[in-house]
Amino acid sequence: MILRNLFLVMLLFAGPFGYAQITDVLLSDTVHLDERLNESSGLAFAAEKLWTHNDSGGQPELYAVDPETGSIIQTIFLEGAKNNDWEDLAADGHYLYIADTGNNVDGARIDLMIYKVCLDDIPAVGNTNIPADKIGIIRFYYPEQGLSPTPTTANNTAYDCEAIFVADDTIHLFTKDWTSASSGYGTSEYLLPAFPLPEEEKYPAIWFKRHDQIGFMVTGADYSKETGRALLIGYQNKEGFGNHFLRVYSDVKDHDVGTGTVFVKNLGIPLSVGQAEAICFGEDASRGFISNEEFSFSISSYSFHYPAALRRFFLSNGSENEDKEDIFPVKPSN
Repeated sequence: MILRNLFLVMLLFAGPFGYAQITDVLLSDTVHLDERLNESSGLAFAAEKLWTHNDSGGQPELYAVDPETGSIIQTIFLEGAKNNDWEDLAADGHYLYIADTGNNVDGARIDLMIYKVCLDDIPAVGNTNIPADKIGIIRFYYPEQGLSPTPTTANNTAYDCEAIFVADDTIHLFTKDWTSASSGYGTSEYLLPAFPLPEEEKYPAIWFKRHDQIGFMVTGADYSKETGRALLIGYQNKEGFGNHFLRVYSDVKDHDVGTGTVFVKNLGIPLSVGQAEAICFGEDASRGFISNEEFSFSISSYSFHYPAALRRFFLSNGSENEDKEDIFPVKPSN
């Protein structure tokens, strides 16, 4: 109870500025990602670079990506780490946080964790390895499940998680609740301290709030403390035909998305937009990036394939001065 109260008090610091109401989300054309990023599952913009990683089974590596070409420009290997099920990436200006929180196989993982990497340990250019002793590990469990969860069937748990953001030394986790489809989809928001514990010790995730009937399972999140804007992205579980949605929260107070006003953008079905997995703000909180992993689907004699891709977004307030060519300028070819 003391830990919960401490972190609820921390939420009272630093309010947002006021910004014009969002009326639309503009999307750029897609850029295919390097084939090594076929399961891009997290995004973060930090140190003036766009970072991503692959999903479960990939190398324990972070990749800096050129947004114009989708090519990898830098690779960071995390020594001693393992990509069990890396699902999201977050940044707070000083650190990158890698969420090894995927839990859809049977809902009973006992090794949920978030890796913490200092941006100062990443060189401006060139590939590098981060030694294990410089990587923080934030281990946790869901108190409702206890330390020894009971397994379920695949994709049938309320304790999968693919979306996090970090603000004021607090990690916000949003569950991908596979059990909530019949009630309009929802997500539970949990809090964790952003500080590693001694080896093998675990935090109990602090239940903070339930967000019901949001319309999709959450697969990515981000938050801008400077502007009080937050993002949730995800899709409906309908075997290739579920719509993807983006929820934009404005005027969020104390990084509690439940206090913000909401604009919802229907992004379409994965047959047209791919399977959106990650989102982040970019150079400012009016624009950013969405990535999707490679997606294949077959029905009857028809097969569909959508490669891993990246696209930019812009949060529009309906200004007459907005021009898509200016918002998404085309880089001149050499």
